[in-house]
Amino acid sequence: MTLVEMCLTLLVFGIVAASIATAFVAASDLVEEGRGRAELVQAGRVAMNRLLAEVRTTQTIEERAENTLRVFSSGQTDAGGFARSVEFSVEDGALWRRVIGEEKQVLAEQIESFETGGLTLWSKLGGPGDVVFPEVGAAGYFVSAPAWRPVHFGDGFWAPEGSGRCVFFPTAGVLDNARGTIEFWMRPEFSAEWRGAYRDKYLVDTEGSGGKIELIFDYSERKLVFRMNGTSVTDVWWRPTWAPGEVVHVGLVWDCTGRALGGNRTMALYIDGVLREEATETNTWTPREFGPYISLGKASGREAEASFENLRIYDHCKTDFTDRYRQDDLGLMWVRLMLAEDNAGEPFTMESGVLVR
Repeated sequence: MTLVEMCLTLLVFGIVAASIATAFVAASDLVEEGRGRAELVQAGRVAMNRLLAEVRTTQTIEERAENTLRVFSSGQTDAGGFARSVEFSVEDGALWRRVIGEEKQVLAEQIESFETGGLTLWSKLGGPGDVVFPEVGAAGYFVSAPAWRPVHFGDGFWAPEGSGRCVFFPTAGVLDNARGTIEFWMRPEFSAEWRGAYRDKYLVDTEGSGGKIELIFDYSERKLVFRMNGTSVTDVWWRPTWAPGEVVHVGLVWDCTGRALGGNRTMALYIDGVLREEATETNTWTPREFGPYISLGKASGREAEASFENLRIYDHCKTDFTDRYRQDDLGLMWVRLMLAEDNAGEPFTMESGVLVR
């Protein structure tokens, strides 16, 4: 082997060795990135499981805001019973848990944000106190002196013809034009055969808004109409089979994308837990703002001619109403954790839900 051949051979060996070293370093980096992401995910899972276990014992939602949740929870453990207010919050890149009156503790690190949702408004509508101090959500108020009438669980807010009565609740933080659910028990004083006063009956309405929600009994057409955005382009309807004075459960569900309800539906009307629609609504829309209030009992000068009880509004689409006979359920609460970026600079979001009975 000549000197030149020897130099060329050493040069080739050097290039190969450098390539091997580079590949080894790259592989090590990939392993480290994978390990970093796995550790991040595992930490998120641990935090989520601990959080859901605590939330499952919730009796009352005391405060819910961005990066904050405070609940009153109670239950029984091997050590005995407990009853406490617990606050969860995200601060300085960590998820904290604090029993009110005690020092806070870290549940998990590398948590950037924390969000919860579920029930946004809940008023039993059994008396004035249920409107002014609802179980969940901001206070409502009355137009005209309120009156009450038995519905399902007990008394409900009554808006007969000529009374001028209705009840208002704020929409801020309660209603989202993109998706949501409204449900309540109702005792109508009309039917498709006996239509009551000679005019339409406004049951639910958000007057003065682009992103409008309406539930109306159309007197001339003898049908119950659920309409979004103030237009027949997005509505569903059904001809009622109930008798006057019969108690029924109503569920109004919407999703502007058509992805959450099945069959590309953007709207759904449920009566007594059954999907009721003469034609499927699949038209989508761009979310718009609501007016400041949602009303039950009257709109545009026309009363509902019905009684209402146990109003519940959610920020997600609910299609199973088998829990309608349980007045005190908080229902599904969803939790979303945004974890810190992993070694590859990729953020990671973890979401789950828990039924709170």
